[in-house]
Amino acid sequence: MIKSDGYVPSGNVNLAKNVKRAMLEKDIKSGQLAEMMGMSKQYLSNTISVKGIQTASMLDRFCEALDCDVVLRDRKTGKLY
Repeated sequence: MIKSDGYVPSGNVNLAKNVKRAMLEKDIKSGQLAEMMGMSKQYLSNTISVKGIQTASMLDRFCEALDCDVVLRDRKTGKLY
Protein backbone atom coordinates (compact mmCIF):
# COMPACT_ATOMS: atom_id res chain seq x y z
CA MET A 1 0.00 0.00 0.00
CA ILE A 2 1.30 3.47 -0.86
CA LYS A 3 0.99 5.88 2.04
CA SER A 4 -0.09 9.50 1.63
CA ASP A 5 3.53 10.70 1.72
CA GLY A 6 4.33 8.52 -1.31
CA TYR A 7 6.20 5.90 0.73
CA VAL A 8 5.74 2.29 -0.37
CA PRO A 9 6.42 -0.11 2.54
CA SER A 10 9.56 -2.13 1.79
CA GLY A 11 7.89 -5.36 2.86
CA ASN A 12 5.98 -5.41 -0.42
CA VAL A 13 8.34 -7.63 -2.42
CA ASN A 14 5.69 -8.20 -5.08
CA LEU A 15 6.65 -4.91 -6.74
CA ALA A 16 10.23 -6.05 -7.28
CA LYS A 17 9.07 -9.49 -8.44
CA ASN A 18 6.73 -7.91 -10.96
CA VAL A 19 9.45 -5.58 -12.25
CA LYS A 20 11.77 -8.56 -12.71
CA ARG A 21 9.03 -10.53 -14.47
CA ALA A 22 8.30 -7.61 -16.81
CA MET A 23 12.00 -7.28 -17.58
CA LEU A 24 12.22 -11.00 -18.38
CA GLU A 25 9.11 -11.04 -20.56
CA LYS A 26 10.21 -7.90 -22.43
CA ASP A 27 13.81 -9.19 -22.72
CA ILE A 28 15.19 -6.08 -21.02
CA LYS A 29 18.49 -6.53 -19.21
CA SER A 30 19.24 -4.65 -16.01
CA GLY A 31 21.86 -2.50 -17.72
CA GLN A 32 19.34 -1.49 -20.38
CA LEU A 33 16.69 -0.64 -17.81
CA ALA A 34 19.18 1.33 -15.73
CA GLU A 35 20.12 3.37 -18.80
CA MET A 36 16.45 3.93 -19.68
CA MET A 37 15.85 5.19 -16.13
CA GLY A 38 18.98 7.33 -15.97
CA MET A 39 20.64 5.46 -13.12
CA SER A 40 23.58 3.16 -12.63
CA LYS A 41 23.15 -0.59 -12.92
CA GLN A 42 24.24 -0.94 -9.28
CA TYR A 43 21.64 1.57 -8.06
CA LEU A 44 18.96 -0.24 -10.06
CA SER A 45 20.01 -3.58 -8.57
CA ASN A 46 19.96 -2.16 -5.04
CA THR A 47 16.55 -0.60 -5.63
CA ILE A 48 15.05 -3.86 -6.85
CA SER A 49 16.82 -6.37 -4.62
CA VAL A 50 18.00 -4.61 -1.46
CA LYS A 51 16.16 -1.37 -0.71
CA GLY A 52 13.00 -2.18 -2.58
CA ILE A 53 10.83 0.25 -4.49
CA GLN A 54 10.09 2.62 -1.62
CA THR A 55 8.32 5.58 -3.19
CA ALA A 56 5.46 6.11 -5.58
CA SER A 57 7.71 8.24 -7.77
CA MET A 58 10.25 5.40 -8.10
CA LEU A 59 7.43 3.00 -8.95
CA ASP A 60 6.27 5.47 -11.60
CA ARG A 61 9.79 5.59 -13.07
CA PHE A 62 9.82 1.80 -13.39
CA CYS A 63 6.38 1.81 -14.99
CA GLU A 64 7.39 4.48 -17.50
CA ALA A 65 10.61 2.68 -18.46
CA LEU A 66 8.86 -0.70 -18.79
CA ASP A 67 5.77 0.77 -20.47
CA CYS A 68 3.54 -0.72 -17.78
CA ASP A 69 0.72 0.42 -15.51
CA VAL A 70 -0.03 -0.16 -11.86
CA VAL A 71 -3.37 -1.85 -11.32
CA LEU A 72 -5.50 -2.43 -8.26
CA ARG A 73 -6.70 -5.96 -7.57
CA ASP A 74 -9.20 -6.90 -4.90
CA ARG A 75 -7.43 -9.36 -2.59
CA LYS A 76 -10.55 -11.37 -1.88
CA THR A 77 -12.16 -11.59 -5.31
CA GLY A 78 -9.19 -11.00 -7.61
CA LYS A 79 -11.20 -8.38 -9.48
CA LEU A 80 -9.09 -5.74 -11.24
CA TYR A 81 -10.01 -2.07 -10.99
